[in-house]
Amino acid sequence: MDIPRDANWNERHIQRAERVLERGPNPLLSEHRELLPATGLALDAAAGLAQHGLYLARHGLRVIALDIAEAGLRLAVPLARREKLEFDAAVCDIELVRFPPEFFDVIVNMLFLNRTTLPVYRRSLKPGGLLFFEGLLREGAEAQSHYLRPGELQEAFAGFKILFEGGRILDNGDTGVRKQTCQLIARKPMV
Repeated sequence: MDIPRDANWNERHIQRAERVLERGPNPLLSEHRELLPATGLALDAAAGLAQHGLYLARHGLRVIALDIAEAGLRLAVPLARREKLEFDAAVCDIELVRFPPEFFDVIVNMLFLNRTTLPVYRRSLKPGGLLFFEGLLREGAEAQSHYLRPGELQEAFAGFKILFEGGRILDNGDTGVRKQTCQLIARKPMV
């Protein structure tokens, strides 16, 4: 019998909760915080422990955090309530969610890849809205479904103004495995 993927993620979130929440948001977000609007609606997609959503809410945005696993969200919601943040969370499979067009001012997607969400993000951002995206970059014979091809994000968001492109090496200290990422911050055109 297969273990449901949300059960695997629940266990993973519980094991790393303290470390992740202490570390805070992804540097792609925190190092470019000056780009964030003072108000608006943000999506923390595949939120996990919602450290990115909490960060956005602390900076004045209303946040919807979505994840397939409930464990991380159960930890984030009480933190948001204690701080009186505008923060809502829901357990759902992000690939099944459809958002209204031009709905979000900011979308954050960190280290999650489901290609069906890319056109959804394009449509769901308001004109002038920001996308913060980091995914693992495919190297060698790795499974294509979980890794970006070089240039894939730029293709998916063609026509958006690229504000930042980069990458970093993630070092999993537990296993010694190092992975390259691809990072993108893009603004949807006004027209």
